[in-house]
Amino acid sequence: MKEENKSRCIKCHYPNLEEIFTFCPNCGYPANSNYCSDDNCEMNDPDDPVAFPETDCFCNYCGSETKYFKDGLIQPQKYD
Repeated sequence: MKEENKSRCIKCHYPNLEEIFTFCPNCGYPANSNYCSDDNCEMNDPDDPVAFPETDCFCNYCGSETKYFKDGLIQPQKYD
C-alpha cells in the first residue's frame, strides 16, 4: 500500500496537510508558500515562483526575508 505524502501546516500545525492541498483546511493558510518577500526578486517570477523550504528565513538569491519569517512563523536557527 502506497503511503500518502502528508505534512503539518506551518501556522496551525494541522497534522494531515496533503501535498496536493493549496490551503490548510483547518486555518486557510497557504500551503507550501514560503516565498521571498521582495516582489521584485527573480525567485518570485509570476510564471514560476520558487517556494523555499519551510525552515528558510531569508531568500538565498536576494537576501530578503521569506514570507514565513516575515509572518513570525519561523525563527533563524543557531548552529555551532
